[in-house]
Parts: sequence; C-alpha cells; structure tokens
Amino acid sequence: MAISKKHRRSISVDGTNYLWWIGEALEYDFLGSPMLTAASEDRRLLVRYGLLQPEDCRFVVVLGPRFQGLADRPGPWRRFLCPAFGGPTTVTPKHVAELIRWCTAPIVSATEVDYRGRPIALPA
Repeated sequence: MAISKKHRRSISVDGTNYLWWIGEALEYDFLGSPMLTAASEDRRLLVRYGLLQPEDCRFVVVLGPRFQGLADRPGPWRRFLCPAFGGPTTVTPKHVAELIRWCTAPIVSATEVDYRGRPIALPA
C-alpha cells in the first residue's frame, strides 16, 4: 500500500526518494506535540521524530524494517536515542535530510530506549 502524497513534501537524499510531513502526534510517544514523519517510497524506512522532546531523552521511533546497520526485521516499533533534527518550531528540508542520513547510516550508532527515552537493558 502506497503512502498518500496529499499534504506531504518530497525529498531526494543520496538518490532515494522520500516523503515527509509534520503533524500532531496521536500516539502516546509524542502525544499532542508536533511530529516529523519521514518515509521512503517503499515504506522500508519509516520514522517519526517528536519536535518537542527533552534533550536528555530525545529519540526517534522506527516503524519500518530499515534502520542504520540493523538487519531488516519485522515486528513492533523500536525507539532509539538520537541527536536533534530541527528546532521546536522550524523544520527545513536540510533537517529532514539529516534525519534520513542518520537513520540510514551503515553503522549502528544509536541506543535502543523505551517509550520514556530510557535505555533498554539487554539480557546477558
């Protein structure tokens, strides 16, 4: 199923086309705050980033199977600590491209966290 292009902006990053948009979050992760969503045309990369997150526990929600150097995997949402992309009131195509490049980096550089932004302790 394709993503609707209505009220979406397109961007090409490193030769791949993506759609992005800002909307009010309805999920509990960013409830009621503005949220940036970026998705590849095939929806393999699909991420959401809350614009009003506190700096100490800022994360991105990964909905698609593609993210950094991790193997493609089906399953539930995953959250990873991330740097800031844009400001609380301003998001530009440059910020969106930074988010996409960070999410598609070949090396895993993010810490997986829970819905509150706290690192998940993996079992030994």
